[in-house]
Amino acid sequence: MAKFIQTSEHAIIGESGAAAATLAPGERVPFNEEADSHKEIERGIEAGDEACAHLSIVEVDPKDEKKQEEELAKQLEKAEKVVAKEQAKEDKAQAKEEAKVAKAQENAPPQQVDANPPPQDVEAKKLAEDDQPPKTTRTRKARG
Repeated sequence: MAKFIQTSEHAIIGESGAAAATLAPGERVPFNEEADSHKEIERGIEAGDEACAHLSIVEVDPKDEKKQEEELAKQLEKAEKVVAKEQAKEDKAQAKEEAKVAKAQENAPPQQVDANPPPQDVEAKKLAEDDQPPKTTRTRKARG
């Protein structure tokens, strides 16, 4: 069995003469029987010290843990397959719906263009043109 210090909150676990480990909730570090800091943490946990309330000592059988990890990997793989199947069904249904809409648009009667548009107000057009500034054109003088 392997012994670990595990945390339920963010924590920094130091070890005498080594770099401290920064842990997220649920993470753990191997318990070092020779490290004074680890022994102090263990005593704090056993004494119910509030400073150690988010820490615990867990013993794990590496073989069992490996089996659990493999089982979890299998379950995740199965879940991914289920999600992929569901996504494929949704994609197929969406493609079918899009095809249905496209077919409906193809079979729809053409939009009618009004053969007899309303008469244009010729006088209003002329007045609008008269309000425009006159167009000027430049002409070049011939040199000569």
